[in-house]
Amino acid sequence: MDRSLGGRRRVQPLLGRLATVRYTAAMTQALDTAIAKLATLPPDEQDRVARWLLDELRDEEHWARQFGNSQDALSKLAAEARADHAAGRTTELDPEKL
Repeated sequence: MDRSLGGRRRVQPLLGRLATVRYTAAMTQALDTAIAKLATLPPDEQDRVARWLLDELRDEEHWARQFGNSQDALSKLAAEARADHAAGRTTELDPEKL
């Protein structure tokens, strides 16, 4: 592999063609290595992995927004739970009874 400046890496895919992979300077070494490895896969496999990764990232963003928007409600529920526990209105959780 020939690494050059400007956020590009030349890789030798399985089929013998050179491909240019563009990435940002903020990419970690592990992600850079993973992407270089993925670049050697056939296009349909690259697309499959890309769709999976994008779905995972969208899901993470969704949950981050959901939890970010619910902090006030979660704080209120936590305060109520602590008050109930302090007042003796809670029972110990027994996993055997679930």
